[in-house]
Amino acid sequence: MKLSELVYYLDNYLEIDQVADVCVNGLEVECGQEITKIALAVDPAEQVFRKADQEGAQLVLLHHGLFWKEAVPITGPLYRRLRFLLRRDMAVYAAHLPLDIHEEVGHNAILAGMIGLANQEPFVLHKGKPLGYIGQLPGIHRSDLADRLGAQLGVEPALWAFGRENVSRVAVCSGKADSELAEAHRRGCELYITGETAHSAFTMAQDMGINVLFLGHYGTETVGLKALGEHLHNRFGLETVFIDHPTGL
Repeated sequence: MKLSELVYYLDNYLEIDQVADVCVNGLEVECGQEITKIALAVDPAEQVFRKADQEGAQLVLLHHGLFWKEAVPITGPLYRRLRFLLRRDMAVYAAHLPLDIHEEVGHNAILAGMIGLANQEPFVLHKGKPLGYIGQLPGIHRSDLADRLGAQLGVEPALWAFGRENVSRVAVCSGKADSELAEAHRRGCELYITGETAHSAFTMAQDMGINVLFLGHYGTETVGLKALGEHLHNRFGLETVFIDHPTGL
């Protein structure tokens, strides 16, 4: 498949131009090869690119891209990453917020489905599109839900057990979204699920009496990439591989 055809499809499917973001979304590095295999990964580490090369991929599709809105000199790790990509003639495509909010393959849409949220409603909006979801569960013990999701994502869950043991109204927002804790409490949630947190959120959650489940910034942002890889394979017959490079955060 021609790179230009794939980029055109991704730009439209992920609505790249309609999402204001601090990341440079879309094609970040071009290549001259036909695309037969895509590697998907969360972060732009040099080790990720080397693994993608070993897998025979011509394109790396990232959630956290190489470039952000602030201009930086191409030195140090960024220089080495780009040098490797250019020498291998590998392309890079980034989808940050567009992959957080996508209603089919977005991280939060997939997470909400994994949790089994019913009666879903938008939790946090970005330009009118949900960054997270609130919904109902039939009633489950907070620890059982934490264990199940941790096993599904392959992470060690961290639970702040400050609320009811059995939870039914739950909010989820991937990545680092501790800033939305107060909104989850205001809207009557008994459990808030996100990726990582900040020190100050502990006492806020404790005083509010709300349970908070952390599944890792990395862990919560693998699911959309895997879903997108499956979508591209089913639509175009392209081979895809997920490059697992966890940060532990």
